[in-house]
Amino acid sequence: MAAIETVERETRTICGKTYDVTITRREGLDSYIDLTIDPSGTPFLADAATFIDYGPKMGVTKCYTMHKEVQPTEEERAAGRRHIQEVAVKCLIDQGIW
Repeated sequence: MAAIETVERETRTICGKTYDVTITRREGLDSYIDLTIDPSGTPFLADAATFIDYGPKMGVTKCYTMHKEVQPTEEERAAGRRHIQEVAVKCLIDQGIW
């Protein structure tokens, strides 16, 4: 398993304080161990991961796109898109926008 890693460094202001932030993105199937997700330390697979390090005072934010063994068929994807469009239209009608 190999993931492509990119690292960005930037400065963010939060509540009037400036923090040096390091954003690490990993794209590609890889194995991770995160004790906040599974305290037993069992590895899991993720297709992508993002880690945002705000430093020792603010900590690290972690986000994973979990790997699914079974990918949806094209028909399931089309049905999902239709459902999203129907919900969006209903919301716009309910709000009087459309």
